[in-house]
Parts: sequence; C-alpha cells; structure tokens
Amino acid sequence: LKEEFRMNVTTITAGKANLEGDVVVGIVNSINNLKPEQYCSLFDVIIVDEKHHINLEGMYANILTKSIAPVRIGLTATPDPPDSEKGMASEGLLGPLIGKFEMKDAIEQKRIAKPTLKLVPVPINGNIKELRTWREIYDVGIVFNRMRNKIIAKQVLELNNNNKNCIVFVKTINHIDTLYNAISQEKIPCKYVAGEVSPKDREIIRNQLETKQIMCVIATAAWREGVDIPHLDAVINAAGYLSEKAVLQMAGRALRSADGKENGFIIDFLDSGKYLSEHCVRRLLIYAE
Repeated sequence: LKEEFRMNVTTITAGKANLEGDVVVGIVNSINNLKPEQYCSLFDVIIVDEKHHINLEGMYANILTKSIAPVRIGLTATPDPPDSEKGMASEGLLGPLIGKFEMKDAIEQKRIAKPTLKLVPVPINGNIKELRTWREIYDVGIVFNRMRNKIIAKQVLELNNNNKNCIVFVKTINHIDTLYNAISQEKIPCKYVAGEVSPKDREIIRNQLETKQIMCVIATAAWREGVDIPHLDAVINAAGYLSEKAVLQMAGRALRSADGKENGFIIDFLDSGKYLSEHCVRRLLIYAE
C-alpha cells in the first residue's frame, strides 16, 4: 500500500499497535487483544481476508460485532455455503455475496498461473486390509508407507531436475521426518516448516524457496494459506487432504502469478485401500469442479 499508492499505513502486531494511519493493517488476534473502545468507532471500512475463518464465535465475531464500521468487505477463495452456520455468520457480520472472480477469469487476465494437475498411482498396501481405525490406516497407508514416500521423493527429484521448486504438504511431524529422509536420499536441498519454526526462520526459508536456493520445503498446515511465494512451481499433496478448503488453499500456493511462469503444478496421488480410495475420489471431484 505504501509503495503502490503512497498511503499512510500503520500496523497492529503482537505487543505494538499504531492506529494513527489512514490505513491500518493488523493481525486478527492482535486486534482482538485491544480494548474495543480503541477501534469500535475508528474505521469507516473493514476488509477481512480469508473470511472463511469467520464463525458465530471467536476473534473475528468479537471484532466485527463491536465495530460500527458501515462498510465491510470479505475475501476468500473457499467461501462457505450461504445456508451453513458459518455462511450465515459471515453474511450477518459482513453482508451478502456481492461478486465472484472465477479461476478462468483470473487465468485469462494472468492474475494466476494455469493449474496443471498430475495424478500419480500408488501401489496397493496389503498391510491396510487388516486395520480398522482411521488413525491406523493413515499411519500405515500415508505417513509410514515407504513406497508412497519414495514415490513422492521421486516426484520432487523430477521437479528439481527441471529446475522447479515445490512445497510438499503433510499433516504430521512424523510424516515430515519420513519424507525428509526420503527426499534427502535423492540429494535435494530441503527444509521444513511446522508450528515450532519461528516466524523469522519461516521468512528465511520462504525467501530461499522463492529464489530457488532450496528446491523443496515440507510443510504442515502452517503454510497452507497466507504464505506468498510467486515463483513457486508446484505443490505436492502428500497429506491426502480431504476437506475442500484444505485442498484448494494448498493448491493456491502454486498458482501465484510471476514473470515467466505460466503453469502451477499440483501433484496428488491415486491412493487405494479402505478410506484412502474414498478420500482420493473426493479430492478428484474437488479438482474437477
């Protein structure tokens, strides 16, 4: 905002709040920690990014119910259905849907890279047949599945050989460990981002990935949304995410536009076995839509 429009911008971050700017950019939990009288009548306009986090309770609801800002705008790539509880909460706190910017429009205007989906088959893991619980099946079929992890490492190697960087998304720390070992065996520079990695270190890793000093980062949900790496070539869904929001937010990391970048690659896996095959089909439906 400062560079493009020469606006007077201040920020609200942990332990420091400057509310004197014509535009104030703030982290939601830091704004929520302020006294309501500090912001309730201060703003004419409130813009909420990632508005799918809004529900009937919590920080967003607390801020939006206390503010009397007459103009409210929300943005998200994954809106909730209008008849759902979260959808109704969003409409009540921000207002109704006023416009859509479809992916095909964004591609035509070169706002995003064209998504290119690659589906990789995974051999059947016979050890799953005797298992009953989802936790056991996920561990054996995804996290500690040596063949699947080796296939993922080979996908990273193929990208690396074509000078393409990537983020490999996982759910658990154990999966970070197993994949890190598999990818390291391919002699590929790799780092990881999870909850315990400090914001400072995350920014260093982000810059290294953006400039291709490193070619692969294994990441949990800590990087599924909010992180901006325009020159990221690909994302690999190693986690087998099921929810539509998780799948689309993950894919969106590779679709940022950048000079010389035409395609954003999304790599997913045709898993088989109890639960895993069902989840795979549901992801395919999300991609197709």
